[in-house]
Amino acid sequence: MSNQSSGNDLSDQIKQQHRLLLSHHSVTQSSSPIPSAQEIEYYERAFPGSAERIFSMAEREQAHRHEREKEQQEINTRAMIVNMETAGANARAQDAANGEIRRGQWMAFILSLGYLAATVYLATEGMEIVASAMTLGGVAAIAAVFIRTRSHAAHKESKPKEESE
Repeated sequence: MSNQSSGNDLSDQIKQQHRLLLSHHSVTQSSSPIPSAQEIEYYERAFPGSAERIFSMAEREQAHRHEREKEQQEINTRAMIVNMETAGANARAQDAANGEIRRGQWMAFILSLGYLAATVYLATEGMEIVASAMTLGGVAAIAAVFIRTRSHAAHKESKPKEESE
């Protein structure tokens, strides 16, 4: 019977210790750099002056974080200004290119009218063969310009695709 009694005592002791262990286990979680008031009080009792050190550390960390955020904001502002300036320069360059294209189209139109007038004059003066040759040459030159322009545009479009692969 004593064996059974001592076995029960041992079992009771283990259960008691298990309850004690379970009752002392707790988990705390905080997103603040400053511990809770109870923890600060504990630290202060264990390490006098630690509460002041904890608050000082939190203040330094906050000042550091604010400084970094301000620096990042200044960098972002400078980058935005550079991007705006670049966009403005690109728009001006595009406007200039469009102006050159329009000017070139008007010049080609005027030259074509002059060329047409010359061929009509030659045809009315009895030089039909020369007028026909000039007409054929003029049409071939205009077709060549259009083909070359389209070929150049197609080459520009395919180049970025090749570079990205």
